[in-house]
Amino acid sequence: MAPGVPRGRDRSFPFYLVHLPIIYAVGPRVYGELRDTDVGLQLALILTFAAAAVASVAAAELFLRLVDRPAVALARRIDAWLRA
Repeated sequence: MAPGVPRGRDRSFPFYLVHLPIIYAVGPRVYGELRDTDVGLQLALILTFAAAAVASVAAAELFLRLVDRPAVALARRIDAWLRA
């Protein structure tokens, strides 16, 4: 695989952490907006799922870059300092 292409291995934990809050936050809002339109029940559910999936992947990526990687780097520095 080409360098810089995300493989997804390190994204599973952030996705696990953020997907349920995102589903509960985004799902009812999107479905509530679509339910009363003439989109139809099935399409409203599909669009709700798609919106929650996209939001979950985006939130997981942000969590990975802003929280997880810096925390791991800090833990490694602390470990190296304690072993020195």
